[in-house]
Amino acid sequence: MKHLKKLLLQIFYIVTNSWLEGPRWSQVCLYQSYLNPALIVALVGFVCHPSLLWLAAFIIAVLLTISVITRADAQCSIKHLTEAYEELLEGDNFLFKSLPPDSFLLSIIQKSSNLRIYKHLENTLQNNVFYPNLFKNSLRILVAEGKNGQILDSHKAYTNFLGQSLIFLNRPVEQNDLIDCFLVLHELEHINLDGARQLSRMHSRPMFLIFSTTLLCFLAISWWHWIFIIFYISFHILAQFQSKVKREVIADNAALIKLSNNELFTLEDQKEIVNYFIEFNTENLENATNLETESINILTWEKNPFQLDTEEIIQRNKIIKKLRDENKLNTSIKDKIDRLRHWRWYEYRLNHDDSLPYLGWTSFWDNIGTVPFVLFFLYLSIITPYPPLFPLGLMLIFIVFDMFLFLGYMNKLQNIHETIENYFAKS
Repeated sequence: MKHLKKLLLQIFYIVTNSWLEGPRWSQVCLYQSYLNPALIVALVGFVCHPSLLWLAAFIIAVLLTISVITRADAQCSIKHLTEAYEELLEGDNFLFKSLPPDSFLLSIIQKSSNLRIYKHLENTLQNNVFYPNLFKNSLRILVAEGKNGQILDSHKAYTNFLGQSLIFLNRPVEQNDLIDCFLVLHELEHINLDGARQLSRMHSRPMFLIFSTTLLCFLAISWWHWIFIIFYISFHILAQFQSKVKREVIADNAALIKLSNNELFTLEDQKEIVNYFIEFNTENLENATNLETESINILTWEKNPFQLDTEEIIQRNKIIKKLRDENKLNTSIKDKIDRLRHWRWYEYRLNHDDSLPYLGWTSFWDNIGTVPFVLFFLYLSIITPYPPLFPLGLMLIFIVFDMFLFLGYMNKLQNIHETIENYFAKS
């Protein structure tokens, strides 16, 4: 039985990795159909019931997708660049130094990181009709040194979807500093493709949910349709609450894997990093909750993250009830528990399979969870002869209104970018 289970797991990893390494458009299309049901409903509706109304509905759905994502990316970029300026540049408290071409960190990035978003950004910027030649480079890495001896509490990454992202290091990275190498790669993963996509979904999901819920309410004609809609809304809300931790988990996993793809690091180095952060996060939880180490271990599945017996579940529920009664089970504590739980998963995988979860594993589970809902949307589009006009009208009004707002976003983005560039030019 044990060998059969291991064989099935290996088959599962091979199949999922093959799909994940295949055409990325298939994953994007599946998740986008889940995020914005109007796309698949209008497309299949036009195929099943050809008419100008369904064609117009599909065009509106495509424009809505572009509008919402572009709006979310622009707002996120403005927010991150503004934070970078206000937190680090505005007070003129730091000196910033570029990395020398022969620095150890740059060699790590070149050897262990496949930062696809950089190439994607460079190609996009060269052909962008909205702001040609505004941004020349897609990434700037600087070491921040305090003028009065102060230091940053950690490395910091600021994601810019539409131009140059920023990474500030609180100290130069040395070759023998294993933990620091991991922390830098962790920050790089926040602005890499998977990390950036997760951030984009965080900012675009609320707007998509408003339009999706409106459309589905007009398409529902049976009681079980409403059950699907309630689950759909619940899944989105849950995903939004989990998105912050998921961003960190994606960055942790990808940074660990990319260390393993570098000849300078070994499996034992991965285990050392995982053990360090398990101890670090356990100590943080102990200080925040006043729980004993044993209780923390039960709460975060120390024995086996894949198999929980009845006694463990009962003990875990008692600990959660205790935290809730003491008003200590806030969002911050939940995030810490989830983060430590994933470190336990990494530890389990490294000790049992000598490997980490494959890159894109979170995207895979996200996409698998979307399948029942996408099938439900297909069914609704087949049984609906005409698209509901009110949701489409609402989408169209938003698209037109957002076109004018987009010009304002781009002006803000250009202004904050020029402010940052002028600061670096003077210093």
